[in-house]
Amino acid sequence: MLKLWMGFSSKRCGVYSAGNGPVMRAPILGALILDSATMIEFVRRSSRITHSDVKAEYGAMAVALAARQSRTSDAIDGREFLEALDRLLPIDEPADELRQLLQTVVGSIETGEGTQEFAARTFSERGISGYTYHTVPAAIHAWLASPYDFERAVTNIIQCGGDADSTAAIVGGIIGARVGRAGIPTRWLRDLKEWPCSHACTAATRSQHCIPDRCPCSRLSPARASVLDVAIRKQLPAHQLRSCESPCVPTCKPGIDAYR
Repeated sequence: MLKLWMGFSSKRCGVYSAGNGPVMRAPILGALILDSATMIEFVRRSSRITHSDVKAEYGAMAVALAARQSRTSDAIDGREFLEALDRLLPIDEPADELRQLLQTVVGSIETGEGTQEFAARTFSERGISGYTYHTVPAAIHAWLASPYDFERAVTNIIQCGGDADSTAAIVGGIIGARVGRAGIPTRWLRDLKEWPCSHACTAATRSQHCIPDRCPCSRLSPARASVLDVAIRKQLPAHQLRSCESPCVPTCKPGIDAYR
């Protein structure tokens, strides 16, 4: 982000890494973008701005697709997910590696194996690492094991250990696309704190009743606001930006329930 602020091309800003950043950003893209070609383009741009390893991009594609299927499918089916992902991914060695990993996931689900057992057997008993090709299979397993139960799926992935904040965010994004706010435990929402935001402020933003000048969420420092503005506008296709007055104004997009 600092490189973008200094004027470097977005194509030269990403580090060669297959970390979890792009995967964590992917659920919202899959939940909101139903056209496959557009979704892939947004995922690609969102990934490459920070991570240039294609594994990070492919993992993010898988998670975006999971969130889209979570939101739109009447019933969640692992085999249907694999077939849809196979059509999205290119034919190359990193993509084939992910295909194989996710086939293992679906096979595990079909035998009734739990997410913690799968993760310990497949990766490490010490927890899930921050490597995309560890995180994504584990997250997809937690989703397929409990596709309609937000609390159970998120709890199960956290109990796997390791990079638990990332894995919980990914699983929560996928299942949250289906269950919405009503599916999140009330006690979790009540205790949610992220200064200067609050749950009340987030709810107001979601319902488009938030007044930017009075909302602490909009009080970005000039440096942070500039970085966000440059990053978003350099990456997203120009025609997609016309409907949004500013990436820093909370009221420029409706809440996810408007897309249900």
